Amino acid sequence: MAPGSFGKEIWNVVRSQRTGLLPVLNLYFQTVSSSFLEPYHRGWRDQIEECPRYEGVDLGRVLGFIPGKERKEWIAVLRFPKGLRNWCSMKMHILIGLVLFWCLPAHATTIHAASCSQADVQSAVNSAANGDTVDIPTGGTCAYSSSAVTISGKYITLEGLGITTLTSNNFNIIHVQPTSTGSTRITGFTINEDNGNDSTAAIWVHGSGTTGLDYPFRIDHNTFTVTNNFTEVTVEGNGPGLFDHNTTNQGGSAEFIHNLGLQRYGNCCGWTDDMVPGNANMFFIEDNTFNGIGAPNVSHIVESYYGARTVIRHNTFNQTTVDQHGTCGHVYARWWEIYQNQWVGTAGNLSFYAHLRGGSGVVWGNTATGTFSGAATIEMLEDCGSIQPQSPGGGYEPNGTRVLSPAYVWGNDASIPINSAGGPTLGTDYFVSSNQPATLTRLESAADMTAGSPVSYNYTPYTYPHPLQGASPRPPAPSGLIAVVH
Repeated sequence: MAPGSFGKEIWNVVRSQRTGLLPVLNLYFQTVSSSFLEPYHRGWRDQIEECPRYEGVDLGRVLGFIPGKERKEWIAVLRFPKGLRNWCSMKMHILIGLVLFWCLPAHATTIHAASCSQADVQSAVNSAANGDTVDIPTGGTCAYSSSAVTISGKYITLEGLGITTLTSNNFNIIHVQPTSTGSTRITGFTINEDNGNDSTAAIWVHGSGTTGLDYPFRIDHNTFTVTNNFTEVTVEGNGPGLFDHNTTNQGGSAEFIHNLGLQRYGNCCGWTDDMVPGNANMFFIEDNTFNGIGAPNVSHIVESYYGARTVIRHNTFNQTTVDQHGTCGHVYARWWEIYQNQWVGTAGNLSFYAHLRGGSGVVWGNTATGTFSGAATIEMLEDCGSIQPQSPGGGYEPNGTRVLSPAYVWGNDASIPINSAGGPTLGTDYFVSSNQPATLTRLESAADMTAGSPVSYNYTPYTYPHPLQGASPRPPAPSGLIAVVH
């Protein structure tokens, strides 16, 4: 049995039954009693009644997770009174204690930074171990101007407790280098930055060299404000990364998120690796509210480059737009999935709901309400004015030659029209329908190319909500494990 697996199950039982671990251990050492054992030893009933808070702790459920020969031996001993008489209780207590203390997982520590200053937060981060949480004190505002808080070589949660405001002008506030062993999380902050762009964005998530580009991270439940046309969040790699339940206030022509894909590999690789529609290895933007506050100009919620894969779903866009880049002469975005979002117009100038200038993907189930003074369309566009290898509808290209991997658009509001400019052709490079086609075609991998180009597939979106959101809230930190780092 792998160390920690049995202990983890015990921890889950303890949590589900709303008791503490020490009372359960005390119960084991005092009585080795539970509803599983009670029928076989009447004498234990009185002891259970003396400790009513221990009733319902199902030792049978816990021991059911001991595998193999040991499990059979334990069950045999525990089920039959004769077996119990042949075993001294002390021997049973010692064995249970050894199993518990050998298997129990390490519990995460909550570390409180002394203040929201870069030096105090960095000191707390440096002292944290994998899985720990670093809390930033509530209230107050700290300006970052020379050094960012850097999280590297470990996975932790950095939590702002909702009313911690961090500000910057053209400088990182939080710098994350993800790790393969777990997911780093940034949550609960109010972040205001002006003049950020790519490597000087308020939050910058990237690998080290060409490693760390496919490691998990999550940015959630934050409030961002950028008052001009710069960038607040920069991410690199193909995730799985998640940006969820954030609120943004974007002025001017802000380009709020830059997804730089595989830029660190150079110009070769974002289009020469395998890509599977609906898979986990993408950057997910879901369940956010993006507010454009710079009317009449319209800000962009995301711009993607360098073979990036981006999923944009279940968001509200108030006078904001989506852009998947295809600047002539550069490396275009590779894949996008844009679905079940709502655009809300406030009489500002919105030329495009989505500007799809490179790569391929699916756009479906989106709605629009309110008033837009611009054309407000989804546009397939080639900036160069004629079809290029990475123009909309292009796929896997190991040889730098265009292969056809068409985009599909279906089931959007009638008020969300689609058009094209610069070369992409309806019926060849992209298809539009009222419902999802029963069969789609793609060429996005070496296997697709070997099987024949293009190949048929049935599209299924990735799990929603994203698994990085977690199945349940984080459990409270165990008492006695809080430290203040100065």
